[in-house]
Amino acid sequence: MMKVIISLFIIVSALFGASSESKILKLIFDSLYENRSFSIYTDDEQKAETLKEASIKISSNCHDADIVYASEFSDKCAEKPLFTDNYKTFKNSENSIGAFYWSKGRPNILFLKYRLERHGLRLSEELEKYEMDAL
Repeated sequence: MMKVIISLFIIVSALFGASSESKILKLIFDSLYENRSFSIYTDDEQKAETLKEASIKISSNCHDADIVYASEFSDKCAEKPLFTDNYKTFKNSENSIGAFYWSKGRPNILFLKYRLERHGLRLSEELEKYEMDAL
């Protein structure tokens, strides 16, 4: 009986986390592309599901997408801005404009101003507090 309760708790927690994540991603991408339609490329099935949950248009290839959402940098999408869920990728990839990742059970959101500007992107006032001038 205890195993069933623990399993149920884990499943409910995972569902809640995904829902929170999709809401945060929706807020971030809507902020970046305010008043414009956009599409996102990801080759990760779990990320695609989260984007679908957030009602975000997904592109089947990176060349047709406005932005890439991935954990690691890919040479095939080198000309596109990258949004990542990995701090190291954010820090080391010059195409990475921002990151949303979990650390110690808390969500962290970061953007680099000069990388956003290089790709012609701006954050809404609501998210400007997550923008940094340098790492």
